[in-house]
Amino acid sequence: MSAREMMTFIHFFSLIIGDLIPDECEVWNFFLTLLKMVDVLQSSKFNQSKILYLKQLISQHNRMYVALFNDNLKPKHHFLIHYPTVIQYSGPPKNYWCFRFEGKHKELKMYARSTCSRKNITLTLAKKFQFKFANFLLQPNIENIVVDSKYSICTLHFENISKIIHQPLTTYMCYSQVNYLGTLYKRGYYLTKFLDEMCLYEIVEIIVVNNSTNKIFILSKQIQVLDFHVQFEAFEVDKNTIVNNCIIHGIDEFSGPPINITKVASGKYMIRLKEFF
Repeated sequence: MSAREMMTFIHFFSLIIGDLIPDECEVWNFFLTLLKMVDVLQSSKFNQSKILYLKQLISQHNRMYVALFNDNLKPKHHFLIHYPTVIQYSGPPKNYWCFRFEGKHKELKMYARSTCSRKNITLTLAKKFQFKFANFLLQPNIENIVVDSKYSICTLHFENISKIIHQPLTTYMCYSQVNYLGTLYKRGYYLTKFLDEMCLYEIVEIIVVNNSTNKIFILSKQIQVLDFHVQFEAFEVDKNTIVNNCIIHGIDEFSGPPINITKVASGKYMIRLKEFF
């Protein structure tokens, strides 16, 4: 698997087989510790308490590895110990990880496989890259907000929208689907936000204000969150119970990108939080 595929697999693995694992399984607890550690490392913001929490998780993970598998720690386990210090000085790892470099490398490998020339292939790839970069520079400025008129809808919540965003009807449009900063927001997708507790919202309409601010608001309905299950490292939700039928937030107020509700084998609906895009 690629790094991105592995990340997705780990993210959903607890929901795939979590109901098959007996309670207090030490190996499963080891995996959940790793899962928590991965979730923390992919955070967009860190404070001192989160860094201390990460130190505890790394220490616990390494101790459990030695005890459960009767093996010595590998160099990569030692490198983990230095992560909190690196984060303290350099910020969240997602700002300097190698994912995008790996993505670029994959693109060059595709060109290398498809070209018919095997003579000085590095020069061929360099020219291909330069042509693509030149084309990028010739394009108009990339918009943060990408909308399509075919996704334009007539709002059913005019009064509520006017009260919240304080804009006349002529200054905004409502859509069922919008691409914002490269992320797709679509009716029926779910977003999370922390108030006094974790809150879950289902997107109903996406409001784009057509003025100098170009702000985006999400009109959503709040879904009932029932409980947190340690066995899955996920929240159980009741997708049929609506807490609030019409609520509006700015798109940047949410905790992360849109997520999915997953139905596990027991019939329960679960969500795993995600901060990374």
